[in-house]
Amino acid sequence: MRARPTGQAAREAVGRGHCMAHHGELVQGSFPCEEGVVPALVTVPLPQLHARAEFHPWRPDRADAPPHPQRPRHPDGTGGHHHPVHPRQVSEVLDPGRGGVVDRGGVCAEACREKAARAAGLTLRLCRSRGLPAARGGELRIASDIPPGCGMGSSTADVVAAVRAVADAHGLRLSPREVSDLARRAETACDPLAHGRRPVLFAQRHARVIRSWHRGFPPVLLVGCHASGGPVDTLALGAPEHTARERRECARILHRLERAVVERDARLLGQAATCSALLNQARLPKPELVDLLEICRDVGGVGVQIAHSGTACAVMVDARRPDAVHRARDARTALDELGLPRTVETIWRNA
Repeated sequence: MRARPTGQAAREAVGRGHCMAHHGELVQGSFPCEEGVVPALVTVPLPQLHARAEFHPWRPDRADAPPHPQRPRHPDGTGGHHHPVHPRQVSEVLDPGRGGVVDRGGVCAEACREKAARAAGLTLRLCRSRGLPAARGGELRIASDIPPGCGMGSSTADVVAAVRAVADAHGLRLSPREVSDLARRAETACDPLAHGRRPVLFAQRHARVIRSWHRGFPPVLLVGCHASGGPVDTLALGAPEHTARERRECARILHRLERAVVERDARLLGQAATCSALLNQARLPKPELVDLLEICRDVGGVGVQIAHSGTACAVMVDARRPDAVHRARDARTALDELGLPRTVETIWRNA
């Protein structure tokens, strides 16, 4: 492993980045695009949870270089003066001489952040390819309140935050597409978290937006929980191979989603999510889905939304109904009686 510079090895300004989580997918399936029929998804952004990254560059060969000025935080998730990631927020102060630390492309990080370290190394290479005086390496620190293995984007959030932190340290502005491509290269498949709250149909293994909606989705109140089962390795599941019949169902689901946006109809939105959840039962079955559907009917909800490669689920309630809060409260009571751990209870506007 590359030794950490000491003594005269001056540190440059720290780069910072952050990324929100998501609460699984609204829909997921196989959809046509320029590359053919590919796996794609629409996630449910969850700005209440975040991953935050700090990149501490090492520049032993550029002790005379002036530090970059502090930059304000931008909407793309780079820079800013948000709370720093203290070394004790990770398991130990990072030390390449001890176990539990990885070095990817000159970036040192916790072993559990290997994908983020790889993404940071790729971003350093991109900086050099664009003629920037990039650091030879650095220390990556990440703090996250996103639960791992639940299908809520913890891995992609780490990776996107890391990319943004390295870019911030070098004054490099990246588009959401560029960030997504780096994330995909680091972890094979990624979520569309670099695009923020904007609703997109995203090909996760190509890092491409197939469809975007400039109008917000009809607002729904999500009453979230975790289904049974331990952490899920998304990549171990592999890309879904849908049959011709399933692809036709995916097309119908997308048509419902399109109508929901045009007509501002939460009922159609819930139908699209429910059909996608049912289609996913053949790939990663959730025994509690039957119970969630029954609760949804009992409280007058519009549908059920799930993490297709995780445990997160939610009963969806039309947020524009005057009794939406009461319906959501009834759904929460029923979910608690089933003993399902809570995730969120929030209005999702996706505007």
